[in-house]
Amino acid sequence: MIGEAEEMLGEFLDRALGGALGREAILERSEEVVGAYRPGRHTPLYDERGDLAGVRYDGPGNGRVRRRFVEDLDAFATNSEVLAPEAVFGDMYLVETSRGCEWGCRFCAAGFMYRPVRYRSLRTLRESVARGLQQRRTIGLVGAEMASLPGVSALCQEVAGAGGRASPSSLKADVITPALAAALGRNGNRSVTVAPEAGSERMRRVINKNLTEPEILRARRRRCRHRRADREGSGTRAERRPGACGPHPRVHQPVRSEALDALPVGADGSDPLAQDEARRARTRARRHAGRR
Repeated sequence: MIGEAEEMLGEFLDRALGGALGREAILERSEEVVGAYRPGRHTPLYDERGDLAGVRYDGPGNGRVRRRFVEDLDAFATNSEVLAPEAVFGDMYLVETSRGCEWGCRFCAAGFMYRPVRYRSLRTLRESVARGLQQRRTIGLVGAEMASLPGVSALCQEVAGAGGRASPSSLKADVITPALAAALGRNGNRSVTVAPEAGSERMRRVINKNLTEPEILRARRRRCRHRRADREGSGTRAERRPGACGPHPRVHQPVRSEALDALPVGADGSDPLAQDEARRARTRARRHAGRR
């Protein structure tokens, strides 16, 4: 079955169980499902050089397989069903908020495999969150990139207002709003994931992760500002920052920049990257003066 299971699993089971249970009989009936792919019907053809020249199809229809996907995510509830305390996310109630991603980073399979981008409605998400808060205090919001979800700030505020904690999977730094930062800083949310993916702007352009240093630092300042303003001393205190090193030969500077970029913003909003560059400039000036 090529595509998303919700769209075709029911059709497949109806045909698989709707007659004789022999392997060949089930395969033949399953071919009636749009999106079914039976490899044995497709034979690769090669030319005299061994290159693929085509594919011969031997079966009903024209042999073309159409990927199936759920057009309306509200038609299916994709939430935690089995809550086991010892599981990886045993302390969370997971709610799928979207499929696909609009940003098209070159290294990310999800942004291409799950096209077109689709979002669940805020109404459906609120219903799922209400069910989740009856079973867990933490609501895990699952999606490729959460800051772009329509209504995400209001949803996180509502979770916090109900005494819960919203935990988004990942946030794009340049679309984190002050309202979202404030919502995530409530009720003991200690960390968020902001994924710049690379330590230099050049490397980010290479992988189509178009974030500038000021945008990354602006997002961090907003997070720190709401942490300091929290009277109870809660709020997010750490960032999880996944990154990739080495898409091009000049590896050391991006790795070094990634390490510097992970330094905390000062209480005065100072920029650790700018401070480091200034220090290096002073060192070069002293060395140059010493050669005279």
